Amino acid sequence: MLSRIQRSSSRASFYIYPVEECSAVYYPVPKVGCTSWLRILCSVQGIDLDTRSGDLWFESIPSVTPREASRRCFRRWTHFSFVRNPWDRLVSCFLNKIQPDPDVEKPTFVDGVSSGFVRFGCFRAGMSFSDFVREVAAIPDSEADVHFRSQVDFLPRRRGGEIRLDFLGKFESFGEDSARLLDQLGLELSVPHDKKTVGRGAYRSYYDGALKDLVATRYAADVRLLDYAF
Repeated sequence: MLSRIQRSSSRASFYIYPVEECSAVYYPVPKVGCTSWLRILCSVQGIDLDTRSGDLWFESIPSVTPREASRRCFRRWTHFSFVRNPWDRLVSCFLNKIQPDPDVEKPTFVDGVSSGFVRFGCFRAGMSFSDFVREVAAIPDSEADVHFRSQVDFLPRRRGGEIRLDFLGKFESFGEDSARLLDQLGLELSVPHDKKTVGRGAYRSYYDGALKDLVATRYAADVRLLDYAF
């Protein structure tokens, strides 16, 4: 059944992964431990990510559209995702996508800016975090890059807006929540942690009052529906 399902083209850069081996459907949220759970799900299916180019990792296993994920054949499966404090997620995005120097040579970067961010024309190497936040706040979710789009946009929701998942883990307790989910799925695997940001301070240190409030407004849906506070 799943071998015929290809990556969704109806919602660009959105992936939803049904995994028959453990009867689970994973809704990845960028900047929330995606590569760790991608490794787990690929391992379950016998796929070795280390033999593949990093830019092809998320296309390594079959994916479905949101409509397909709600099909009857998946209804008894465990639908799950992980979410993150919006203020913390934005700091991680800034540190990963904006280089301090335009001359830094790094794959998938153009003049010190992640290639996926270049199209906006407002991000630049060496920009301050406050300037980064203000630019992000001015870009609506309909146009935003997936790495700073609202998290709830990746998750299935009921008509009233509440999240419709069997398991919703938190990045702040990623190891414990992942271990609990692995046990629930009957998988005897360890939890890898890829792409961990090194050398960063606590996210609160990046904010002043005005900037904190700007993020609260930009990600109001995440704050409300995912139960987060600064």
